[in-house]
Amino acid sequence: MNFEYQITADEYAVAQALYYRLSGGRKRIQSATCWILVGSFFIVVAWNQRPIDWAEFLLATLGAWWNYAGVRGLLLPTRYFRRYYAGRDKRISA
Repeated sequence: MNFEYQITADEYAVAQALYYRLSGGRKRIQSATCWILVGSFFIVVAWNQRPIDWAEFLLATLGAWWNYAGVRGLLLPTRYFRRYYAGRDKRISA
């Protein structure tokens, strides 16, 4: 028997997100929490420095980016999977 089945990028992303949630569990939450805490720390350090200079601005920007990455990794993993699938062959044969 030879089956051919084509899946869309959305189906692939949903399947990978389900696998990611079921297999990652606690590790995924810990990783995202770490990103958010380090980003928040960078923002607090930059905020406490007076006067605001380029170094503090860059540190606060980096902290905001890390917070965003932590939240995105925690809540929106399908975005990564959909982008990853776009470069792959959309045809899967079993």
